[in-house]
Amino acid sequence: MEAIKLQTSLLQVNDLPKTRDCFLFESLTDHQIKELEKYCIAKSYSKGEYIYKEGSKADYIFFVISGSVKVYTSTFEGKEVIKNIVHAENVLGEQAYAGTNVRLDSARALDQIVQISCIHIDDLRGLLQRFWELNEKFIHLISKKLSRTETRVKSLIVDDARKRVIDFLKYNAKHKGKKIGFELLVKHFMTQQDIANYTGTSRQTVTSILNDLKKTNKIYFKRNSILIRDIANLA
Repeated sequence: MEAIKLQTSLLQVNDLPKTRDCFLFESLTDHQIKELEKYCIAKSYSKGEYIYKEGSKADYIFFVISGSVKVYTSTFEGKEVIKNIVHAENVLGEQAYAGTNVRLDSARALDQIVQISCIHIDDLRGLLQRFWELNEKFIHLISKKLSRTETRVKSLIVDDARKRVIDFLKYNAKHKGKKIGFELLVKHFMTQQDIANYTGTSRQTVTSILNDLKKTNKIYFKRNSILIRDIANLA
């Protein structure tokens, strides 16, 4: 079993306070939640810790309860290619549900604390057959994630570097931004190299774009946060 050193997937979990608020589980009854908890494993990860590694066995699916996760592969030269940034209330490692037996990428925690709820693929299949509400929302999450991937691939083909970086800022502001008046504060733990790896640009290009946006007072940034002055006019 990957990452989580336990002997069985049938672990009773008595304290999943945030699971109930997750989009995937919010429509379940108390009885269904109790049934779900019989199969779920609650786990917290520190920044930089692996949720799973490329090449490991794909036998669990993960639900991000809080925090963000970086999903990436590495080239032969050792360069990271970031495939996705998965925020809270989303699914992670869903390829296992499609029959992939080995992980095709790696996933690492981006925030200081990332809370995960995971379930063995066989147990999930059984629950999806029994609980239609869970089945429907699981399909919705997978479809939404696929749509996001298609949009990003299109952006890599047709958009210039500036638009890709700005779209990255807007996407993360939507999912992690804290509203302060008309401004949005986005606390993050991604380096400028991470942003470059995600947007298909160079670190120097990202630095240049961020400095230009700062100079024109559209954003203000420090090491681990970005303040977006007016997201509607960010371009």
